[in-house]
Amino acid sequence: MAAASLGSLFRETKKSFFLRRNDFLVFILIGSVVFGALSAAMDIRERMFHQQLAQKLGVSEETAEDLYSQHKRSRFDESKNDPLLIALEQKEVEDPNAYLQQKGNEKMPGDLLVVLISVLVGIVMGPWIYGSYILLALNRKKGWKAVAKEAWNKFLTILCIGFLNGIIFMGAFVLAIALFFVHPALGGLGFIAWLIFLGILAPRLNLASIVALIENKEAMTAWKLTYKVTKGYWWKIVGNGIVFCLLAVLVAIAAVIVFGIISAVFSAIDPLFGMIILAFCITFVQQCITACGITFATKLTETILANPRKS
Repeated sequence: MAAASLGSLFRETKKSFFLRRNDFLVFILIGSVVFGALSAAMDIRERMFHQQLAQKLGVSEETAEDLYSQHKRSRFDESKNDPLLIALEQKEVEDPNAYLQQKGNEKMPGDLLVVLISVLVGIVMGPWIYGSYILLALNRKKGWKAVAKEAWNKFLTILCIGFLNGIIFMGAFVLAIALFFVHPALGGLGFIAWLIFLGILAPRLNLASIVALIENKEAMTAWKLTYKVTKGYWWKIVGNGIVFCLLAVLVAIAAVIVFGIISAVFSAIDPLFGMIILAFCITFVQQCITACGITFATKLTETILANPRKS
């Protein structure tokens, strides 16, 4: 069996995705609702902060947001006047910097809570949805409920593989950064070495979760098997990945423009509702692209497993 061409991989991806489109849609909607809600929560908190600032200054919310953005930029360029501090002084705020610091401190606990919840939900939901997309791409004729259950059973395997990859790549990065404290030249060489190391191994080892589900292997076994079977396939993996990413970026840009227009229409009626709609729409696009990307990677992995290269 000859290795599949790029065109055949796209055809197989399209076939698998549309064959199980209803099941894919279930997980896409789950991901969109959960991650969209978390994204909207952070956006709403930012909007509440801008509303408070607008009330204090007696200006519109858009003006307050613009002033705060200029304030954040001016902190990195002391030569520029800070229009927000000037506006607060005009409102007879005794110490504008202290006022903003106080408001930031009041806002921080809620922001940290949202971030913490987002991280915890990502750790739980991410591997589960990722596994579900892989299982659907394999076309094993299981309904979405059976897929969800099987993906949950493989949760620890997918999480451990991600943890292993993280340890290797982040560990190498920390080592490269540590070299800067020895000598800047060594640090520069270490960072270049890390980029090369990342570029060589990451494209191959990122397929480990897919190999684990295809071959029904545990994390370490699948990780080692992936390293073995992807030898000689680096160019194919990277080349196909770059082409897919370029197409995904074009689709994402088009989708964001369309959904941005839709959000603007709703924002004209209710700015808060428009913000929520935009958050969910962007997350929906992200989940669709992720589902297609994982399906594409699964088809590529099946091809690699069916055509092992001789050592």
